[in-house]
Amino acid sequence: MISVLFLCFLLANGRRKIESMKKFRVKQKLKAFMATALCVCMAASPLTAFAESLPEQEESILSDNFDELVRKAEEENKEHEAEQIALNSADEGLVVKTYASGNYDFNVDLTVGKTINYNGYQTHQYSLSDGTVVYCLEPSKANPSNGQYTASVSNDALLSAVAYYGYGGPGYESDKGMYNMLQENVRPYAYVITHMALSWVYDGCSDDSDAFKGNEATADGIKNMVNLINAYSWTVPSDFAAFTFGTSGQTMGFGYFYNPVGSVNLKKTSANPAISDGNSCYSLKDAVYGVYGDSGCTDQRATLTTDESGNSNSVDLSPGTYWVKEISAPKGFALDTIAHQITINGGQNTTVELQDMPQADPVTIVLGKVDKDTNANKPQGSASLAGAEFTVKYYDGLHDTDPAEQGLTAVRTWVLQTDEDGYCDLSKEYKVAGDEFYYNGTKNPAIPIGTITIQETKAPEGYLIDTTVFVQKITVDNDGERLTTYNQPVIKEQVIRGGVKIQKRDYENGSTPQGNGNFANAEISIINNGANAVYVNGNTYEPGQTVLTMVTDSTGLAQTAADALPHGDYMWKETKAPAGYLISGVTEGTFAIRENGVIVDLSATDKGVNDKVIRGGVKIQKRDYETEDTTPMGSATLAGAEVNIVTTNDNPVIVNGVTYTKGQVVTKLTTDENGCAQTTADLLPSGTYSAVEIKAPQGYLLAGVIIQNFTISKNGEIVDLSAKDTSFKDKVKRGDFELRKIDSETQESMDGVSFDITNVTTGEKHRFTTDENGYYSSKNDWNPHSQNTNGGGAEDGLWFGQTTGGAMAAVDDSLGALPYGVYLIDEVEGINNAGKEMFHGYLYIRRNNVTINMGNIENYGDAPEITVNTKVKDQATDTQYSKAQKDLTVVDEVSLDGLIPGREYTIEGTLMDKETRKPLLNADDKEVTAKTTFTATNVTQVIEMTYTLDASDLAGKSIVAFEKVYYRGKEVAAHESITDKDQTIYFPEISTSLTDDVTGEHMAEAAENMSLTDTVNYKGLRPGREYVLKGILMDKATGDPLLINGEKVTQELRFTPDDTDGSVDMTFTFDGSALAGKSVVAFESCLYDGKEIAVHHDIDSEEQTVYIPEIETKLTNDKTGTHEALAEKEMSLTDTVPYHNLIPGKEYTMKGVLMDKATGKELVINGNTVTQEVTFTPEKADGSVELTFTFDGSALTGKTVVAFEDCYYDGKEIAVHHDIKSKDQTVDIPKIVTELVNDATGDHEAAASTEMSLTDKVSYYNLKAGKEYTMKGTLMDKATGEPLLINGEQVTKEVIFTPEKADGSVEMTFTFDGSALAGKTVVAFEDCLRDGKEVAVHHDIDSKEQTVDIPGLTTELKDDVTGSHNALASEKMSLTDVASYTGLIPGKEYTMKGTLMDKATGEPLLINGEQVTKEVTFTPEKADGSVELTFTFDGSALAGKSVVAFEDCSRDGKEVAVHHDIDSKEQTVDIPDISTELKDDVTGSHNALASEKMSLTDVASYTGLIPGKEYTMKGTLMDKATGEPLLINGEQVTKEVTFTPEKADGSVELTFTFDGSALAGKSVVAFEDCSRDGKEVAVHHDIDSKEQTVDIPDISTELKDDVTGNHTAEAAGEMSLTDVVKYHNLIPGKEYTMKGVLMDKETGKELVINGNTVTQEVTFTPEKADGSVELTFKFDGTSLGGKTVVAFESCLYDGKEVAVHHDIDSKEQSVDITNPPVPEAPKPKTGDNSPLLPLTVALAASAAAIGVGVKKASRTKAAKEKTEDK
Repeated sequence: MISVLFLCFLLANGRRKIESMKKFRVKQKLKAFMATALCVCMAASPLTAFAESLPEQEESILSDNFDELVRKAEEENKEHEAEQIALNSADEGLVVKTYASGNYDFNVDLTVGKTINYNGYQTHQYSLSDGTVVYCLEPSKANPSNGQYTASVSNDALLSAVAYYGYGGPGYESDKGMYNMLQENVRPYAYVITHMALSWVYDGCSDDSDAFKGNEATADGIKNMVNLINAYSWTVPSDFAAFTFGTSGQTMGFGYFYNPVGSVNLKKTSANPAISDGNSCYSLKDAVYGVYGDSGCTDQRATLTTDESGNSNSVDLSPGTYWVKEISAPKGFALDTIAHQITINGGQNTTVELQDMPQADPVTIVLGKVDKDTNANKPQGSASLAGAEFTVKYYDGLHDTDPAEQGLTAVRTWVLQTDEDGYCDLSKEYKVAGDEFYYNGTKNPAIPIGTITIQETKAPEGYLIDTTVFVQKITVDNDGERLTTYNQPVIKEQVIRGGVKIQKRDYENGSTPQGNGNFANAEISIINNGANAVYVNGNTYEPGQTVLTMVTDSTGLAQTAADALPHGDYMWKETKAPAGYLISGVTEGTFAIRENGVIVDLSATDKGVNDKVIRGGVKIQKRDYETEDTTPMGSATLAGAEVNIVTTNDNPVIVNGVTYTKGQVVTKLTTDENGCAQTTADLLPSGTYSAVEIKAPQGYLLAGVIIQNFTISKNGEIVDLSAKDTSFKDKVKRGDFELRKIDSETQESMDGVSFDITNVTTGEKHRFTTDENGYYSSKNDWNPHSQNTNGGGAEDGLWFGQTTGGAMAAVDDSLGALPYGVYLIDEVEGINNAGKEMFHGYLYIRRNNVTINMGNIENYGDAPEITVNTKVKDQATDTQYSKAQKDLTVVDEVSLDGLIPGREYTIEGTLMDKETRKPLLNADDKEVTAKTTFTATNVTQVIEMTYTLDASDLAGKSIVAFEKVYYRGKEVAAHESITDKDQTIYFPEISTSLTDDVTGEHMAEAAENMSLTDTVNYKGLRPGREYVLKGILMDKATGDPLLINGEKVTQELRFTPDDTDGSVDMTFTFDGSALAGKSVVAFESCLYDGKEIAVHHDIDSEEQTVYIPEIETKLTNDKTGTHEALAEKEMSLTDTVPYHNLIPGKEYTMKGVLMDKATGKELVINGNTVTQEVTFTPEKADGSVELTFTFDGSALTGKTVVAFEDCYYDGKEIAVHHDIKSKDQTVDIPKIVTELVNDATGDHEAAASTEMSLTDKVSYYNLKAGKEYTMKGTLMDKATGEPLLINGEQVTKEVIFTPEKADGSVEMTFTFDGSALAGKTVVAFEDCLRDGKEVAVHHDIDSKEQTVDIPGLTTELKDDVTGSHNALASEKMSLTDVASYTGLIPGKEYTMKGTLMDKATGEPLLINGEQVTKEVTFTPEKADGSVELTFTFDGSALAGKSVVAFEDCSRDGKEVAVHHDIDSKEQTVDIPDISTELKDDVTGSHNALASEKMSLTDVASYTGLIPGKEYTMKGTLMDKATGEPLLINGEQVTKEVTFTPEKADGSVELTFTFDGSALAGKSVVAFEDCSRDGKEVAVHHDIDSKEQTVDIPDISTELKDDVTGNHTAEAAGEMSLTDVVKYHNLIPGKEYTMKGVLMDKETGKELVINGNTVTQEVTFTPEKADGSVELTFKFDGTSLGGKTVVAFESCLYDGKEVAVHHDIDSKEQSVDITNPPVPEAPKPKTGDNSPLLPLTVALAASAAAIGVGVKKASRTKAAKEKTEDK
């Protein structure tokens, strides 16, 4: 067995010169030099050129230009000779490097590669995990195995040089490297050559070195290359060195660039010794800092821990940049979360000085008095929470009881007094006595870690003193500077309680419900109507909130308990009406609780709930019974049907104010022409009803569907009974007829004569024919209707069934053929009646089931009576109204009924004067007439008659059209009725008078709400008709319509006159405030049906005109004569009032009042308004008067006063001048107002930031233009009422300015660090000074305009499944962030937007390329609260990551608060990841031997766990073939470990022990699950993972004789048996060894030949998991005749057994040996041990050319065991 040593080359960054060199001399003149080394990153060349064995050759291995390389080396050495003088050694020997202090040891992972054979010897292809080439240095020792080893630096300079310039070294292909020294055909064997060169150097260049064993012929060439490399070994970079490591009892090695180390330690101190020094709750010991290689502090390199003095240990580090960050703070100190950057220099120590801030609790509220029930800091009744005094004592150390009772003395004591809210805190505002406060890092009072006691020493008014001593410990609850462990004590008081009783009633019917309604289950909310919160049923309710809900019983009564409601004011409000009722009527009221245990009674009729009943309506539809259509049959109609609505409710109902009981008719409906009728939508109370038809419409029977039931249940809903299944369906009246046709002359029956019969209403037409007796009947018993219906023959049935809408009824033989109506019967000329006069006549069907006998029909018919109806109208207006005008066209529509189609008729008409009853005459004294002739096309027809006339003189008159009808010159009909309204044209006439509603005259005041009424007198209208009167006001000055705000002033009135003549009033209401001095005229038009029929437009009409007077004013100060006044005791202002448009000679009164411009109300001085009046009589329409106001104006600083004037006539106001903005009416007194806004948002809300900028806009009024003023601003803390302090300084600003105008503004911008102000409110106070004296101030701590709110925002992100900051990576992940806010504005809408961040990158988390965001829009009810944002996303790929929620709160699109802290634990959810590697405990690999006691260990590496939390790792072994859990004896193989990680990343081991004897050939895979608190946070289930898998190989064998090829053999001297070993489940690419031994079956022991066992082994690397190898056993079997040998096989991996096949009885493994004849003795074989590269060309010349030699190194080596490496 051979033990081998390796040399490797290590790559690293950095550069360094050798600090010292061991001087040396060489045998020749060639000297070694040291040069400045350039750091080169060494990348080993891939080992792709290795040969299995080096070929024999006759040539030297050295290249043809080797001598030239030697020459260049000599020249280069001479050029650098001066640099090497100091490095000459007095001793002969090799260059030896020594290194600066420092530890250069490090671990390496060795990989053993393919075997390389060279002339009977072998080595392997060795490398490190990073690809670095590695060499065997001791050929005579055994091969190493894969594994991790520790490498140390070598001080052998020549070893480093050969490694640098040899194969795989960074200088190999350089001009000095071996590549250029070797022949081209030898370069593929450079690895073996370098291997021998390094082995020789490592062996001290010994003459008897094993390096060239078996390859002596190559030795000289290799030695020459080493000599040449030695000659320029000084050129090797100074930071390149050889490293060695040992394996299996010998040393291995490799080379790398190196970098010597520096060191670092830490010194920690307290940032606030006033708190921590001398306090046992604080210590500098055990601060733990991590040293990291990255700024994100994820790559930890070392740990520093402090002692009691704050000094840490020292650790060594390679030079470079590092970051130091505190991992855990010492006792009592806040964790320093900053990563501090440091630089490490090689060979130097760096001391880092850092401070920690002592933790303290900035107690905001020390204690509070609260109401016992509400637990709120508001008193009830007249008591007060202000003025209580409490003594607070601080003790260092933690105590559970009062330290004073233990005899301890307080370190500090304070006496604090409560405010009106019952609170006090650590501030000067509340301290009334005691020591100085402690202060934290932000200069705010705080309490250090320790114990405080609090005791009330003075009670507030209205409460008893509570002497309880409250003990509070201030302990550590987080790693920040601020602690929150203090809990404020409270003192509670009891409140008066009472109750309430309420009665529910019907709004109309009192205590009895209507219809199907009832009083049960009404819900009545009791609402807190007081100023303070109340406590009801365990909950607190603010003003306006519902405190409880009462539900009424069946009688409508609801009552609380006698102690339900605390002392206070309440509102009751019905929120849910009972069945059948609305929340309408008396539904709310108020009451008060003042007496304890008393129930307030609201059951009286005037106090309870009175609801209005739900009301609805009904709509009915009449349909024809036969067609179910909504149009009538024949000439019948659907109009006029009468339907009673009957109540069917047990309770009464009230309809139209009348009470009805069950069965009574509550209303009646009558259908219109469409068969429809409906009630209003609010007629019928909630309940059930029957609709009963009591009268059928004309032409119908009261039969069919005449009753429908319905229910009213929704308010305002009309129940629709118009569908087919809910409609009323009446049966139409039907009858028949019969006749006999005879010849007029012979009186004989005429057969075969056809008649057409037509329904005159629907136009439905059919034919019938007389039989041989001249007879015809439509009756069913004569000819069934269904018999060839309407075929027209004598034996065909007749049927009429069409409605006016076109619907058709089915033929029914049980009914009459003709529905109700009028029918025209026309004889059709044919053969049997040719040349005879045809009959035309009418048939009337009026009764049901009656047959009309028309008797004998001869050859003539009676001409029907013609009826005439007319309707006259104006062609222009399309109405019966006309304007009196010159050219008028009148159209008379003449409706005729009873015409005989085909006859020619003539109509003549005349227009009549209705008043004189004589024909109307035109200008020529001729009658106005019209005439037309026409041929009738139908029985009924409408003919238009047109009249043209001059009607300009007809205003106020009426004309009537008379019509006559002629046939063949004979008058057959006429319509002449002087009173017929339809025949009348009206010519109305109107006149108007416009007056002011206030004065009743043609004079009015210009006012905002002016009202003028125009009285319009009309003549010639038609009573009962609706008319429209349209008016418009005109500007008399322009003659155009008056415009108010660009719009015309119009009015419209609809009226229906009772008489032809009369009057109506039309009122114009408009804003006339700008009309002073104008005159307006009313123009009127009268319209009918949208057409103008009368007008009255006269711009000069006095009756149509209203005059509007005008006044102006000018107010000045009597002293200055201007509009500016000094505030003084006796102020005198005079108002000069010019007037226009008054009536000379009339008496008027002018009244003035001074107004406060700021309020718009009358100015009040000492409780009185400032007024003045004067009475005068103008001589002219235009003039002026003066009013002087004298008053005390000393208190008016900052005000503006305006004079308002009113002019009266006869006690009525006719003119005003009220203009609060009028400069002429104004006298100014200076003032200032301010508005503070955030520059970023532009409003009163700001986000806390390091660079805050708030601008206060100060508006000033009435300053002196041109004078210099100073405006000073100060920011105030609204909570304290004191100036805001930033770093102990007030925030102020001042501006000096000279106003150009009296009114204007200046801006004050406050810029400061507001990063600590989240949750605060700041207010700007402003002072205006002139000449150093204050002239105006604006100090209002409650002013919203002066205020900016700075909201605060904190968040906590948790996983919805685990409820913690750990989450399982899954496809449907759901994380919820609770964003808590402070300082928002209640009632305003905000948007909270969250974004998940990748903690590792600091960038937004991307899922499928998209950011994970969520936003919620909300309106807070209070300033402080919280909202939740739930992020749902696919997190299946996030294992190992940490996500952080960033939140932004905005309003109106502008940011008002943010919380972005990538290091915040509360904002973070860690998504752990686990990876596992399963190995067999015996083999230490992924191969295992199937055995009864198998032991596999899974190393589960985790990332992202929370240090200090307890987790459980559970593993399960899986059968890879099935994908199911592995079962051993029916049980799963599992293991779990509970552990608490100290760091987020680490590993745990799970060892599975089980009986695996039956598992040969299987593969098992470890699945791991990590959970916390029973919830899964990470899994690693990958059935195909190689790292998670252990393969359990299986082998089988078959042994045969090579001669016979079977399981028998003859005993012989040279026997050869081959065992074919089939393997399963090996790992492709891994190297295995198959070892076999022959067994003597008889003895069961190993077969022994000549004292030796017969064994064989084969090393192989399978390409696939399953395959086979052959082992051939060669031995002397002469003596084995009669024996049976059995092959036993073992498969090993890395020297460890992974599979066996030992079966002494296996036939497949056996060969039977028989005794053969005695054979001839065999001849022994010989091997060829010729050298690798015999050198046939002498190397002496080369050696001479080099001129150098290498003597044996000065060092000596121990004798090495010399064994052949076969």
